[in-house]
Formats: sequence, C-alpha cells, structure tokens
Amino acid sequence: MEDGGALPSSIFHRLFSLVIISILMKAVVVTYVVKKGHEKEFERILRRHWKVLRSEKLTTDQRPFLLRDPENPMVYKEIFEWRSRDSFQKANESEKVKQIWKKMTELTMDGGIEPYHFNKI
Repeated sequence: MEDGGALPSSIFHRLFSLVIISILMKAVVVTYVVKKGHEKEFERILRRHWKVLRSEKLTTDQRPFLLRDPENPMVYKEIFEWRSRDSFQKANESEKVKQIWKKMTELTMDGGIEPYHFNKI
C-alpha cells in the first residue's frame, strides 16, 4: 500500500463516512459498480471479503447476501451485519481488511462503492 500501509486518500474518504454511520448501526447494504471486464475478479474478491471480515471476528455468523443485477451486470450488492457497533472501526485497523478494501476499490468505478447502514427491527 501507499505511504507505508496507509490507505490512499480516496479510499480513506469513502470509508471515513462509514465510521460515523457505523457507530449507530450494524446491518450494511453496499452497492458496488464494477469496472467493465473486471466482474469475475471482483466476484472472487467479494466472496473473500466476508471471509476476511469473519476471520477477524468483525461480522456475525449470518452469511452475507451477494447479489448481481441481472439488468446491469456491473452492479453488485453485498448485505451483511457487523458483529458490534465498533466492528467497522476495528476493520479500519486490520491490515487484512484494508488490503481487500483496496483491491475492491481498484476494481470499482470511481465513486462506485455506496454503503447504507440499517438497524434490525
């Protein structure tokens, strides 16, 4: 990674907004818009994403929903649940997680990662 392991500013900016939201919420729905021609590689990384979060004890045991839009196959959705309200912050401190987030960002369009957080009811 650049700067001795620090996240590039564009990734940091995208992820920083999640920190504030994640303090209050646990369920996450993320939309990814993948660069054309990188769909298969992104799918491989997306499947690995939850496994890395889980290995770091950041998510619940509930497996994620990984979805692809049949009308726009470059658009994906990932739905998962953080283990605790501070899991997102812990994810930002994990080198394994930062590496996979960096790769996911490289495979998506600029501005192509849109997270939404929800509370369970």
